Parts: sequence; structure tokens; C-alpha cells
Amino acid sequence: MSNTQKTAAGGLTAALCATMMFLTGLIPIGQYAFPAIAGMVILSFSYAAGKRWAFYSFAATAVITIFICSDKEAVTIFTLILGYYPLIRDSLEKIQKRVLSYLIKLFIFNATAGVYYAIAIMLIEIDPEEFNLFGVSLPFLFLLFANLAFIMYDKMLKIFEIRYKTFIKKTIKNIFRQ
Repeated sequence: MSNTQKTAAGGLTAALCATMMFLTGLIPIGQYAFPAIAGMVILSFSYAAGKRWAFYSFAATAVITIFICSDKEAVTIFTLILGYYPLIRDSLEKIQKRVLSYLIKLFIFNATAGVYYAIAIMLIEIDPEEFNLFGVSLPFLFLLFANLAFIMYDKMLKIFEIRYKTFIKKTIKNIFRQ
């Protein structure tokens, strides 16, 4: 693929991802689903053009969505973790010890979740004490469930990678040969 083709494909990828992110304001369940799917679209672009070009597409999507999306929480989720994580996941998978690999993945996720929480507290100016219900820390409970969802997302990315390399890539090549 030439640089011109990569640029054009990256622009199309960014436009598709931005469209999905725009839909988060229209479809309530899309607040979490569309950023995850957009990350997978960027991952599939990285298989065709390389990680560097996929990072460019991610950055373009992040900037565009800041301006066009009404759901800023979805934009933040995409920008902080779900947009770039599929691109760095391969590097983390190369770590020989699986436990260490998962610990690093969870550390990255929890660090970004902490940044997200801090941004929410600073921008919305909510007292952190208000997040307790009957003595239970709701952010901690939400973080626990978010970690489980992240682990499932990581597994889904592995399945997507296998499906892409065994089925989707061949199908796309067959379509363009005709």
C-alpha cells in the first residue's frame, strides 16, 4: 500500500470511527459499545497499513470526536483507553509470563480509569463523598465491574484478531480481486 493509499484509508477509518462515536449521542447503549467497536476498526486498519498509520487514524478520530460528539464521556473513554489499547495490546501479548502481561494490562486500564475519575471530579466538581451509598464506595464497585468488562474486551480482541487473520482478510482480498 502506498502512502497515499494509507492516508486515504486512514481518513476513511477516522471518518467511520467518528461516525460511530457521533452515534453515541443517539443510541444510549452505544456509549460503551461504539468506542469499543471503533477501537476494533482502528485495529483492523493497523493490520492493513501498520501501527503507525493506525495511531494517526486514532489521533484524528480523537480530535474530531471532541468537536462533533455530544457524549463527552464516550469520547473520553475512547481517547483514554478503547481507541489505542487494541494497538498496544500486541506488544503486551509478547510478554512471556501471562500473569505479568495481564497485570500490566490491568495497570494501564486502572491508571486510565483513575485519570478519567480525576477528570470527572475536577470538571464536574462533585464531592467524592457523594459517591458512597450505604457505606459502599460506588466508584470502587464500578471499577470492579469495569475491570471485568475490560478483561472481556481483551478476550474479544483476541477472538477478533484470529477471525480477521483467518476469515475477514481472505474475504476482503477475494472481493477486491474480482
